Order: sequence, then C-alpha cells, then structure tokens
Amino acid sequence: MTWRSRSRAVAGVFSILVVASALPTRSTAESCGSIEWVCHKTADGLHPDGVEQAFVWLMNRARQNPAAEGTFLAGLEDPFVVGAEDFYGVDLGLMQDEFDVLAAKAPAAFDRRLYAAAVLHAALMIDTNSLDPDCGGQGNPPCQLNRVGPAGFFFQANGLRGNALGFAPSAIAGHAAWNIDWGPIPSNPPGMQPGRPHRNGVMGTPDAIATLDMTNVGLAAVPTAGELGPLVVVANHANANTVVPDHFDRFLVGTVWEDIDGDALYDPGEGRSGVAVSTNVSTRFAVTSAGGGYAIPVIAPGAMQVTFSGGGLPTAVVPVSVGATSVLVDYLVPDPGAASSGAIAVLALALLRSGGSANPDPSAIDR
Repeated sequence: MTWRSRSRAVAGVFSILVVASALPTRSTAESCGSIEWVCHKTADGLHPDGVEQAFVWLMNRARQNPAAEGTFLAGLEDPFVVGAEDFYGVDLGLMQDEFDVLAAKAPAAFDRRLYAAAVLHAALMIDTNSLDPDCGGQGNPPCQLNRVGPAGFFFQANGLRGNALGFAPSAIAGHAAWNIDWGPIPSNPPGMQPGRPHRNGVMGTPDAIATLDMTNVGLAAVPTAGELGPLVVVANHANANTVVPDHFDRFLVGTVWEDIDGDALYDPGEGRSGVAVSTNVSTRFAVTSAGGGYAIPVIAPGAMQVTFSGGGLPTAVVPVSVGATSVLVDYLVPDPGAASSGAIAVLALALLRSGGSANPDPSAIDR
C-alpha cells in the first residue's frame, strides 16, 4: 500500500452525529420469538458472519477491560494499523492513558433489526461510491440512523448513534480505526479525533451524541470490489425502548469459537454455528449464528446456569450471576483430547466477563 492509498484509506472513517430523539420510529415491532430468541441473527442465520462477529467480539472484549484494550491496541503490529498511526501521528501513550481511566461497560447484543438498517446504509455507500452519501430530505434516501426505526427497532431518545467505515482491510484493522480513533489530519496532535466519537460508540461511553449505555448493536461488514473496498462497515449502536415488546437492554451475550491459530483472538472462520445456548431459569434459548455469536434476553437478575449444547461440541454448563446489565460468556472450544482444559477455559471466560461471579470449580462443568 502506498502512502497515498493509505492516507485515503485511513481517512475513510467518520462518525454519524444524529440526535436520536429527532428520528422517526416504526408503528409495529418485529417478533423475536417467544421461546427461541431469533433477533440475535438474521433469518437465514448467515449474519453476523465471521467478519461481523469479529468486530462484535473485539468490541465486547474491549468493554470488559478498557485498560487491557489500550495496551492491546498500542501493541498491534498490523501493517495497516501501524501505517495509520504513523501517518496521523497518534500519541499511543496518551491513547493508553485514556483507556486506563475508562469505565468498564456491559457487552452489547447483536440485533438483526439494527443490522438491517446498517446493511442498507453500507449498500448506499457502495452504490454511490461515497463515505458520506447524500441522504435525507426530498428525493434522497434515508440517512444511516433514519433507517433504524423503519427497520423495526425502537430506541430511547439519546440512545442511538452510528459509526461508518470505508477501506477496511480486516476486522482487526477496522476495530482499531474506530477504537484508536485516529485522525483527522497528520499535523493535528495527538493524532486522534476530537472527542473520540467512534471510540465512544465501540466502548459504550456516553457523550453529547448519545447519553445512554449502548446495549444493542447491528453491524454490517460488506465486501466490495469498488473503490471503498475491501470492506465497508456500518455499526448502529442503540439503547432499546423496553416498553416495546421484544426490546431488551439486558442479555447473556457471547461467542462459541475455536482458537484455530492459537493467537487468543477470535478470527473470521473460528466461530461455531448451530450451538444451542440455554439457561435453567428461562425457556428462552438461542442458536449460534454463522459467526458463532448468540444473545439471550435476561428478564430477571440472579444466579443461573448457562448450557452450551449441540453443534458437535462437548456440552458445557457455566454458572453465572446476572445483575443489572448484560453478561458476556464465551465458549472457547477445547482442543481435541483436551476437553477438561477446554471446560476450564469456559469457566475462566465466564469469570472474567461476569465480574467474578462464575464458579471457578472445574467440577461445575458438564463434560
């Protein structure tokens, strides 16, 4: 990649600054199922795919431990990321200091209604070959966040925001672009966007754009051979209006995945689909998407057991305690012949993501 194309690529990140209370809502809500929760994936089960789930996995991991995320971002050796940091003059020390003081946030659950709005805006960007296409007003298509209500998602005022990205070569590079929030020009210290609006969306940090916690997300990563390629990525972050049926702000959220390359990071192609996730306190369950992601609404807080079953994997039962916010519980598939250590890995993930409420006793796991 030449410096000219790199500067063009990294300049293709921008924030959608729209006041949610000014946006229209839809008169009827889509049903997400009374037993199987289906809104955590598209009707065909193909989305979130591996790339989209990688964005979601990285986001939710970052929210659990912001200080660790700052260290992770500063140490990335991805050529695209390093080139952007150099081009914009990112102050990595300051970036880490900023992450050190961020409050941890609950994970966000993927929602197909928010995804439907996101993928339409990504298509508009590709069709018009524009990072910021003409939209809104007479004769123009809807803007990014104006698509959310018609897609069937009801949000609270000050509870909706969006990020959009062009020229992303991979999920890890796109995640870094938003979370480091580099830009806008090389001579503007500290090389990060004023107010860090994209980072605030990823990390669920309230600001003047949206004051509420972002509990739901719809993220579309669309490959294109056009000038905005290889990936156009659009994310809609929202706080649900829970008075409307099938709208929740508290979930069990996670990913069933196998660390095939041993890098301790979820990569596209490592998700496991078709795995049923259920609890002992509700009839609701979910089946993982193509990318291995799942979400289940939690109606009442308390202790519960989360069971992963099917999909050709060993059954795992993870005890967790859910409070006022969503809890992140991944199932890291054990290596062949190492089911016991894999089961402990599930517990370790649950312990980390639920704030220490999981039982670390390996005997609590069904093998």
